[in-house]
Amino acid sequence: FGNRVHVLEDAHAFKEKLRLVKNAKSSVLVSSLVFVCDDSTKSFVRELIRKHKSGVTVKVIVDGTIGKILGHRDCLK
Repeated sequence: FGNRVHVLEDAHAFKEKLRLVKNAKSSVLVSSLVFVCDDSTKSFVRELIRKHKSGVTVKVIVDGTIGKILGHRDCLK
C-alpha cells in the first residue's frame, strides 16, 4: 500500500510530527501513551483538527488513563 511508519522519540519529535501532519494528503494516524495538554500539544491538536476539516482522515489512539490521572484531559475532547 505504500504506507510508512516513523518512530519519533527524541528532542526533534514534536517538530517532525507537526511537519508530517501539515504535509499529510490523505490520512494521519497518531498513537500516543498520553497527551500532556501543554501549549505544544494544543497546537498539535489544532493542526490535526485543521487537517480533518480539510478532508484528511485523522485517527488518534491515546491511552486516556494516564492523561486522566495527570489531569490532562482537555486535549482529548
